[in-house]
Formats: sequence, C-alpha cells, structure tokens
Amino acid sequence: MAPGTLLRAPLLLLELLTVGLAQLVIPASVTRGFWALPENLTVVEGASVELQCGVSTPGSAVQWAKDGLLLGPDPRIPGFPRYRLEGDPAKGEFHLHIEACDLSDDAQYECQVGRSETGPELLSPRVILSILGMVPPKVLQLTPEAGTLVTWVAGQEYVVSCMSGDAKPAPDITILLSGQTIFDISANVNEGSQQKLFTVEATARVTPQSSDNGQLLVCEASSPALDAPIKASFTMNVLFPPGPPVIEWPGQDEGHVRAGQSLELPCVSRGGNPLATLQWLKNGQPVSTAWGTEHTQAVARSMLVMTVRPEHHGARLSCESHNSVSAGTQERGITLQVTFPPSAIIILGSASQAENKNVTVSCVSKSSRPRVLLRWWLGWRQLLPTEETVMDDHGSNKGGSRDVSCVSAGDWDGLRPLARWMGVLWSPCLKLTPCQGLHGGHISMSNLTFLARREDNGLTLTCEAFSEAFTKDTFKKSLTLNVKYPAQKLWIEGPPEGQKLRAGTRVRLVCLAIGGNPEPSLTWYKKGFVWAGSTNPVGGVGGGVGGWWKRQGYQRPVTPGPQDSRTVTESRLPQEPRRVQLSSVEKSGSTFSRELVLVTGPSDNQAKFTCKAGQLSASTKLAVQFPPTNVTILANASALRPGDALNLTCISVSSNPPVNLSWDKEGERWEFEGSPSLVWPRPLQAGPAPAQPLSSLWLYSQPWPDSTTHGRVHRLEGVAAPPRSAPFKGSASARSVLLLVSSRDHGHRVTCRAHSAELHETVSSFYRLNVLCMCPGQKAPLDAFLTLNYSLDRPEFLGEQVLVVTAVEQGEALLPVSVSANPAPEAFNWTFRGYRLSPAGGPRHRILSSGALQLWNVTRADDGLYQLHCQNSEGTAEALVRLDVHYAPTIRALQDPTEVNIGGSVDIVCTVDANPILPGMFSWERLGEDEEDQSLDDMEKISKGPMGRLRIHHAKLAQAGAYQCIVDNGVAPPARGLVRLVVRFAPQVEHPTTLTKVAAAGDSTSSATLHCRARGVPNIVFTWTKNGVPLDLQDPRYTEHTYHQGGVHSSLLTIANVSAAQDYALFTCTATNPLGSDHTNIQLVSISRPDPPSGLKLVNLTPHSVGLEWKPGFDGGLPQRFRIRYEALETPGFHYVDVLPPQATTFTLTGLQPSTRYRVWLLASNALGDSGLAAKGTQLPITTPGLDQPSGEPEDQLPTEPMAGKSSVP
Repeated sequence: MAPGTLLRAPLLLLELLTVGLAQLVIPASVTRGFWALPENLTVVEGASVELQCGVSTPGSAVQWAKDGLLLGPDPRIPGFPRYRLEGDPAKGEFHLHIEACDLSDDAQYECQVGRSETGPELLSPRVILSILGMVPPKVLQLTPEAGTLVTWVAGQEYVVSCMSGDAKPAPDITILLSGQTIFDISANVNEGSQQKLFTVEATARVTPQSSDNGQLLVCEASSPALDAPIKASFTMNVLFPPGPPVIEWPGQDEGHVRAGQSLELPCVSRGGNPLATLQWLKNGQPVSTAWGTEHTQAVARSMLVMTVRPEHHGARLSCESHNSVSAGTQERGITLQVTFPPSAIIILGSASQAENKNVTVSCVSKSSRPRVLLRWWLGWRQLLPTEETVMDDHGSNKGGSRDVSCVSAGDWDGLRPLARWMGVLWSPCLKLTPCQGLHGGHISMSNLTFLARREDNGLTLTCEAFSEAFTKDTFKKSLTLNVKYPAQKLWIEGPPEGQKLRAGTRVRLVCLAIGGNPEPSLTWYKKGFVWAGSTNPVGGVGGGVGGWWKRQGYQRPVTPGPQDSRTVTESRLPQEPRRVQLSSVEKSGSTFSRELVLVTGPSDNQAKFTCKAGQLSASTKLAVQFPPTNVTILANASALRPGDALNLTCISVSSNPPVNLSWDKEGERWEFEGSPSLVWPRPLQAGPAPAQPLSSLWLYSQPWPDSTTHGRVHRLEGVAAPPRSAPFKGSASARSVLLLVSSRDHGHRVTCRAHSAELHETVSSFYRLNVLCMCPGQKAPLDAFLTLNYSLDRPEFLGEQVLVVTAVEQGEALLPVSVSANPAPEAFNWTFRGYRLSPAGGPRHRILSSGALQLWNVTRADDGLYQLHCQNSEGTAEALVRLDVHYAPTIRALQDPTEVNIGGSVDIVCTVDANPILPGMFSWERLGEDEEDQSLDDMEKISKGPMGRLRIHHAKLAQAGAYQCIVDNGVAPPARGLVRLVVRFAPQVEHPTTLTKVAAAGDSTSSATLHCRARGVPNIVFTWTKNGVPLDLQDPRYTEHTYHQGGVHSSLLTIANVSAAQDYALFTCTATNPLGSDHTNIQLVSISRPDPPSGLKLVNLTPHSVGLEWKPGFDGGLPQRFRIRYEALETPGFHYVDVLPPQATTFTLTGLQPSTRYRVWLLASNALGDSGLAAKGTQLPITTPGLDQPSGEPEDQLPTEPMAGKSSVP
C-alpha cells in the first residue's frame, strides 16, 4: 500500500474537526485550583485560537509552556509576536490567544500557576493544539533526470526513483510507463526539511520494450493540498534490433538479368532503434554503404544501382543490416544469372583481292551467354562457311570442325594478339580453337573461302551472330569487298578550243574516266602545276601587273599632291574575288568525273588545263578576252600656276584585245570657248615630259556643246604609243597630252578613257587640276540680309523649371525644360558627369525639339545631376536637374552562418542596396515546419538606413535554424536572403548503457572497438585516456576514426592486438570544444562467462505451461545462450530445457502438471561456461492453476531472488 494511503484516513478525520472540539475529557481530580482549563483543539492553518486558563487564586504568577518551553508571565509574551494573554488577571483570567496559526504552533501547551501566599503551585493538564495545515509538494525529483531523453535497451531492467519535495500530508506517488501504471514500487516516507513536513521517495524497476520507444515515463504526486497532481517525466529512447533485410527484386525471375540492364535493387529493413545501418556487398566486398531512413515509418532503405555487365554473372549480391544493439548482422542475398551477347565480332583476313582469285576470311565472336551461331552474307546472298566451331564453357566442340594441324612457334606468336583480343586461352597445338570463354560464356568461330568476281566489287561481306536469346538484337561485323581491276578511257568536256570567252564568264570543265578499281584519281593541272582546289594552282604562274611598269620602261605615278591636285584612278566597277570550285571525284555507274568550275580571268588566257588519271591525260586551252584592270595618269607636276605647261601620260595595263585611249577636259564654267588646248604629239618616252612644249607641235581641238548649262567640254587629241605585249598574252597602251593651264582651270578634271570596241567596255581615270591663284569671291544673296526686328534676350529659365525627376529602373524618364529666350535658343546641350550627350541622340536617350531630355531603360548608374546649357545669340543659361532612379533592393551583405554561444546575444545583420531607403522596409521570418518555432516575439528588430538587424538576447538551442531577411521598398521584387543561426553549446556525451562495457580476448591477436558519441557546436575534439592517463594515439595499436554530421560527432577507438596486461582498463572518452567538455567511461574487460540474466518474470500461466521473460546480462564478449532448470517441489530431481532460438529472451515452458508448485531457474552460458547459480542465479516460484481455474497473465509478479544453499548446477 502506498504511504499516502496510510496517512489519508486520519487526515480526513481531522478535517471534520472544528475550533473548540474537545479531544480529551479532563478528570475532575485535576481541576482543583482552576475554574477554567484548556482543551485539545484543532484549527485550520491561518485561523486564530484561544486556550482557556481560569485560576481560582488571583494574584498568583501565571505563565504558559509550549512543548516544555516557558513563555513567561508577560501578557505580551516577548519573542512570540502572535501570542498574548487575554482576560482580567484580577478575576484569574489568563487565556492564551494565538493569531494566524501556522504549523509552528502545532504543539502541547499547559498553564502553570506559581506558588503564592494564598495557594500552592498548580499545573493544568497538557493539551494538544493541532494545526490542520496542508503543504503541497512543489517539486518532483526524478532519476533519471526529468525532461531528458533517456536511452535504454529493450529487455533490460532499470531502476527509476522519484522523490517529492516537502509536503503535508505525505503525497501519493504513482509511476506510469507508456501510460500504464507500475504497481511494483516501493515507497519510503521521510521527514522533510522542516518539522511537520514529509518527503516521499518511490522506487520502481522497469523493463522497457520496443513499444516503449519514444514514450514517456511519468511520476505523479497527488495530495489533498493539490488541485491536480504534479508530474515529472522523461522520454524513453529504447534501443532494439531492426528487422531482417528484405530485397525487393523487380520481376518474377529472381537473379536473372541482362547485360546492359540498369538494375535498381531496394533493400528494406523495418523497425529498430536506431534504424538499421544497411550496406550492399558483392561477393562479400562492400559496394555501397549509403542508406536512408524514414523515421515516420521506421524504415531503413538502401538502393543499389548498378549497370549489369557480363562479369557480374555468378556474383552474389547481399544486403546486410544491423544497429548498435543487434546481436549480429542479418543478411539477405541473391546470385545473379547474367545473359549477355558477344561484346564484339572480328573478321580476320583481307577483303581486297584481284578479280578471279580466292578470298579467305575467318569470323570469331567474343564470349556470350548463351552461345551464338554465325552466318555469312555477301550483299543479300548467303554464303556457306567452310568450317564452323561453337565452344561451350569447357571447350567441347559442338560443330563439325575439322582438325587443324599443330601450329608452329612462329605461327603461335602471330595468334597471340587474337587470343588477347578474345580474352581466352589458346592451345598452341592440336586445334586452332578457343578453350573457354570469359564469364562462363561461349565462343564461336566460322571460316569462309570464295572467288572474287568483278561484279561483286563493292558488296558488303557480313558476318552475323544470332541466337534465340537475342531476337531483338543484331550483332554484325562487315567488310566491303574490294575487287581490283584496271582503269579505262579519259577525256575533257568544256568549251571548244578557240572560242572567245569574256573575263568573268563562268566556265565548267569536266574530266571523265570510265572503269577502274581502285577508283581513278583525277587530278587537274594548270600550266603544269597541280590544282589543289585553291584560287590559284599550287606553285602556278599567276602573273600580276605589280611589276609591269618597270618591265615596260615607265616610271611609277608621282606622289599625289594637295587634295585638289591628285591623280584619281577610276577603275571598273569592283569585281568579286575570282572563284574556283574543284569538286571531288564523283562516280556514276562505272564513270568517274571531276569537275573544275572557274570564273575566267586574264591569267586563264591561253592557259593549258590538263586532267590526268594514272597514265592517261587530256588537255584543253581557253581564249579569254578582258579589259584593262585600271588606267593610270602620270603627271610631271602637282602644283600649277597660270601659264604652266602640264604633261599628262595615260597608261592602260594589259587587255585583250587592245583598247583605244582618248582624253577629255571639262570645266564647270567655260568662258574661253574656242581657246586652243595644246597636245604633246610625239611618241611617249621614258622619263618626265619636257618642261616647255615645242611651238611647232601645238595642235588645236574643236569644242562641242555639253548637256549642262554651265560650261563646255572639249575633247582633246593626243599621240598614242604603239601597243606592247603585256601579261596574260594581252596588250598595253599609252597616250600623252600637254596642257597650258590658266586660273580658270583650277579644280577642273582631265579624263583619260580606255575603250574596247569589241567588249563594249570603257575604263577611265581623271586628274584634277590644282592651279594656285587669287580667285574672286562670291556675292551673298540679297535675302541673307533680310531679318525681322525682335526684342533680343538671352535665355532665362522660368520658375516652373522642374529640378528633380523620379524614375523607376528599367523605365523611362523625361527631364523637361522651361525656358524663355529671344531669339529662340540655338542649341540645348546636356552634360552628365562631365560627358556631353549627343544632340543627335543615342541608344537610350534623345533630346526633343523643346530641349527636354528623354531617357529610357534607365539604370541606377543614370542617377545624378544633369547639367543643361541653353544658348542663343544674346547669351547662355544653365540649370541642374537631378534624376532620382528608384530600384528594387539587393542584399549586399548577410553573414551566413551567424554564430552565438548559448545564453549570449548576437545581431543578424542584413545590408542592402536600394533606393528609396524606407524606415519599415525590413522584415524577418523564421523558416521551419513548426509554426510555434517561427515566432520572433523574443527577438528585437532594428532598422537604420540600409541596414536591418535581428537581435537575439540569451540565445537558446531552440532558436538555432534558418532565418530570412525580407526587404521591400515598394519597387518590385522584394529582396530575400537566407541566413543560418548557429547556437554554440558545450559537448553533451551520450551514455548508452550498452557501450559502457566491451569485451575482447587479451591474447594479443584480437581487436576491440570503443564507441563515443557527443553533441556540440562548434566541432568537438575527442581525447581518450586509459586509467586516467592520456592515450598515445601514435601507438600503432590504437586507431581513432572521427565522424561529424552537423552537431553530432562520433569517435571510434579501435584497439588492435588487445593485451590483458596492458588494455584491460577503464577508458575515458572526453569530448571538448571551446565551450566546455563532457566524458563517459567504457570498461574493456576480458572475454568471460556471461553475467546472469536479470528480471526473470512470469508473463503467462496455464495448467500445463508457463511463459517466461527476462533481460540478458553482459554476454562476456561471446555469443550466449540460455537454459531453464526447474523442479516440482513435491518431486525430487531437476529438469533442463534449452531456450531456442539461443538469443531469445522469452520462452514458454511446457509439460507441467496442474495445481503443482514449481521452482524455475534461468542460466546463461557461452563458450567459456555458464553464469552459475551460487551468487547470481535467478529463480522464480510458480504454482500452476488447476484445470478448473482460468488461465492468463498472473496478477502478482513475485520478485526474483538467488536460490540459497546451492553452490553449483547439478
């Protein structure tokens, strides 16, 4: 029964008592000398009470005693401010009055009368003042600590204690496991820290199961002083093994796959805490250690993705699962059966042969599963092989192959590359056949010999591999049959020789040949040089006119003088670059052709074009007519004065046929009609013309009317030089003229024309005369002096001139102008940052007729002051207009992550670039799934200019996470920035009981691994000590692996070659970071017999069976098994039953008799022995029910205890 139940009855009785209710009856013999006596009273805490004392002999000294302590005769009772004496002493009234009673007033009181002349010393009977006060328990102290996550292992027994604080009456304590009340608890009532107060300590033994994982263990304290029970709880993290792995094979035929298939195999393990760690192995070697977990479904999954290859045939894929409390690794495996085609087919031998000779080839396939057959095709005609061989895995012959003589050493060396390509072993003797294919496959070979015929040339010779297993796939290897035979006739098709072709004419020359294999190589030559397809033949004789001047004895033109006195060459209209197209050899039936297409030029005149094919050749020539490419005028002087003589010579370069040269002179204002022009008639000579002409040689020319109304054009006659030979089989011409110039010739042009009557084409060049003189000016027109008489004012900006213009980025802006001026402003000039904006406009601006500046696609770089200059004949005016460009905010700085120590303060600072800057444009959000976690009520938001702050005071772990800074200044879109708040805290090492003891053989050959895991930020550094001495990790026997994932850190210490003398010790793992440290102890012990199991209890009972459950103890580092020993008390002798499976922790014992008393023991054993019964054995008394009694779970569970008097197991 709980202690609170024992106290509840009298307390309820006391609550029924009222002030003045007598508890005891005072005997009459005690009342002598008193006329009023105190009585036992019970009052409620806080009430006032008065204890009566009437004395029959007034004048005596009277005082009260409280629990033997005399309070004194002073009515005010010093030291007790709530106590005083009431009544008239003259009447003998000495009543004790107590105000606002509390628990300190709960005591025994008596009234004492001192000896006097009128009477003896008197004592009243002792009375009890009971204060009916209730003090509720304020706290519950739970061990393990309340509010924490306590890690337990399923099936093991743990002790939980719960202690209440000071209370009155003593509270009732109840312990609940996953909502179920635990009845088997012990409770002790102890005195509290003050008198009259009590504390209660309750202890319970609990055995968590996997179903308790994540549930609460709750301690409740109830009391009449409480309106509702107070509670303390912690969450149970119950560790238990996962379920076995399951491989979900896609499809029906497990293990059967095809090479090239992308295989995705999911492995699933359900349950377990922690969830299972999964890994994939191929032939016992890990291939994938990646896995994922779904905590909501308590499932661990690992997906193995692989592309199946032939070498995977026969491989065993297995999935293993385990966790930290698994007794061993669970495994599920599948063996692959891979179907794969031959990876390649090779044809040995040459498919090139002269006609009417035999072609011999062999076809070999690489390993395949299943085997493939080979067949030959020439075009669409199937050929029968001369030999076929199909080899199985052991090299047995499945076809009708013929024996091949033993290969010599030299021949064998030639076959080695083929053997390496096939990946097989070859026998250098007996037969030329493979012995075994790779990956359990098969190899096929086929030999073929046939006669090469001309009509088969170009057909495809194909070796095809086929099998019923690969009906959708075709595996082929092909060669093109090349039957060689000689070439035949060759000729050229093109314009007939002697046909005149004008330059620029497109000419097509085709070289044709009949027959021949290999195909004839048709090559074009020009003048004996190979034409490689470029503009000119490689190394060909082109020949230009660059050096023709000197070859003909003429001087280069003089250097041009001033701008108005220069030689101007008017060539023909610009010609496109000469184009030559040389095609590749084309085939049409048995005819081969190669086309040469060219646009004729001067260099093609009388050139020989030749086509060759082997020993055959054909040639043709072209007759090309062409005008001169240009006409050049040579002058003996550049600057002239009136009366000077000017000698001009006109030279025409090569042309076919020759051209006629003539001179023209034109004047813009012809005022000297009929005036003679001088001609220099003598033949053109090398060197400059004479300084003065010979008077006997002047010639006159007659003018003719021009079509214009401003002058006349005179045709000048000159003397022509005889034609001379020129490049490209053409002719060159020259003609000179001598002129006397006057001031009126200034700026006039003298033109030389080269005319070809046959080609109907003229090429001309002119020379502009530069005559130095004092020329009369022109009179201005009369209307230039007619103006209107206005009031003249310089520009002045009006008061309504806009000085600030606002625009949005990527939008438009108009900077207006309000100006008054007379005359109207001549120009509006805008400048920005020292640069003048073009009045003609630009890509993003234009200046309107009103002077306003219009901008579009404005950017923040356009923000600033624009200066306007307005000008007319009376002066200038200036104005400054500011363009304020508004643009959306951009986050420039946001420290991510922002770190703070737990309990500290920090600012998350968000700096932006924006216009305008608004006071309330910053806002903050916390990102998370739980809406309660998104509250920012406990954080301070500060905004100043372009900087916003989120200030966190007294940072807590719950505040760590992602935050978002949002900035909105009214220009879309708002800016958003993500920042993580990292709360740094000292390490917290996990202390799972399963890892506090590790066993290993101390034979210097075994190894042991110690696990240490902690949480903390920033990163944790682990250190290890052995028996308090720092561990030397430089020792090769010690290996530490550290893993970090977020705020979780792990250290695995592996001890190799464990020595009993050196390593059986207490290892301490310490986790440290800048904020602190924490540690845990792990004991490394020897492999030994297992510890006895604990917590043996009855879970089910029938007349013939009993269900048992227990917690395994430390297994001693070896697999352990359990055995049950039992006896019937009325029958001598023991019975033994082995628990199956060996690792089970529950068992049903059968074969019992009804209504019989039994005693049951449980023993654990491993390879080194059993746990024994003497000191640590576990026994359980059981009485089976009768046949007429109901079966089921037992109502009361008796505690297990060691059996006395037994030292060994019989």
